[in-house]
Amino acid sequence: MSYARLVRRRRIFFVNVEHDLVRAYFEENNFLVSQVERSISEITKKKINLAVFSVLNTDCTENPQKLNFRVYTGDLNRIRNAHVTLLSWQDTSFSNGLLNSDTKLLKFFRQILDSNQKKNYSNSLISSNLDNSAFRLLVVPALPRIESKCQELFHYLKSIGFDGVFTLSSILENLLRHSITSNLSSNYGVFHLLKLLKTYGLATEPQLDIFNN
Repeated sequence: MSYARLVRRRRIFFVNVEHDLVRAYFEENNFLVSQVERSISEITKKKINLAVFSVLNTDCTENPQKLNFRVYTGDLNRIRNAHVTLLSWQDTSFSNGLLNSDTKLLKFFRQILDSNQKKNYSNSLISSNLDNSAFRLLVVPALPRIESKCQELFHYLKSIGFDGVFTLSSILENLLRHSITSNLSSNYGVFHLLKLLKTYGLATEPQLDIFNN
């Protein structure tokens, strides 16, 4: 096998779809996006290293003093800058089975985030070269279906320093809605895929309602 072909295969293997979705989503909504680099000491084999993105909205002068903890796309224009932490399927052991049990879902989130807290994960964010006053947003695969469980999760996330939570389904829905008219498809393979699925009628916006988040 040629070296060039090996490199192409390795690139395909290491593609993280959810990372690209988060980048494309914030860029589509007029944010500047960069991924927070981790030092070697922060990256360990025993620890799940959640991806963190720094996003900047140059059309906004400051972060909101008050914002609902459950964040939607319509709230983004009020956010100046944020650290966006992605708790994804691909970076963790998240599975379909967790979508059917609020109790298991909460337990899973706590295990992942508590593990990162114990490894001084939050401190590594604060000590980064980014603005310490940045809005801290967590992107999760799904939220509990029962309201009381949602509030329990929100209370926990607030206690470990997050200012808001967002769902991956909201990101997908927004990108799918703009996939035909956006110019981003040339930069992101996953965005181009959404565009093709919608063009050929294989995906429509209402289908994303199955996530209920």
